[in-house]
Amino acid sequence: MELMLCKLTQHKLDGLIIPDVTHEITIFASFAGYPLIVVPLGFNKSNDEPYGLMFAGTAWSESILLRIAHGFEQAFSVRNTVRPKYAEQHGYILQLLFKIIEFLKKLKLI
Repeated sequence: MELMLCKLTQHKLDGLIIPDVTHEITIFASFAGYPLIVVPLGFNKSNDEPYGLMFAGTAWSESILLRIAHGFEQAFSVRNTVRPKYAEQHGYILQLLFKIIEFLKKLKLI
């Protein structure tokens, strides 16, 4: 979590984008006082398990994260449309991350 705070501060970022592949980070973020929000991306085709993209911020940055998450959902509309195979998930998320970065640049958030 210290690394996360360091990167946010060093690069003057409002938030970080983290693939929602592990839930352990939520425990550490909770203890550190860092807010997280997950935007749904779809469901795993093999077991129908949901997955998403996580945005993390510094303490008291909930309003910024809510704006980012809302903007992402409005721009990408992937909530019920994405159902890649489990093996394809990570590649898809990386492609989506590049689109998100461009979107955040347009909003002048990065």
